[in-house]
Amino acid sequence: MDKPTITLEGQAYKLPEKITMSLYRQITNNNAILNEIISGNSNADMVEICADDLAVAFGVDKELLAKELDIADILPTRRDVAEIVLGKVTSKFNQIPNGEAAKE
Repeated sequence: MDKPTITLEGQAYKLPEKITMSLYRQITNNNAILNEIISGNSNADMVEICADDLAVAFGVDKELLAKELDIADILPTRRDVAEIVLGKVTSKFNQIPNGEAAKE
């Protein structure tokens, strides 16, 4: 999957290579909230949370993002960001040895 990119005021922003703990927390915490919102049909809340996540992911001001990013792009871009963040973290977790440490 290509890394998501957003363009605000003519400047392109790409999701950084390094996935920070704060971004991981933001995405995982909001996944649970989004699941609740989806069942309650509160689209405005869902868009706000997704915009918050994108502002953190791309390191941009939320007001600039709200002013410049097409609302139709917010949810799919957040979904792509979440897939990348969670996929990267999961792949790192899978590299952790699961058995006993080797004896010298």
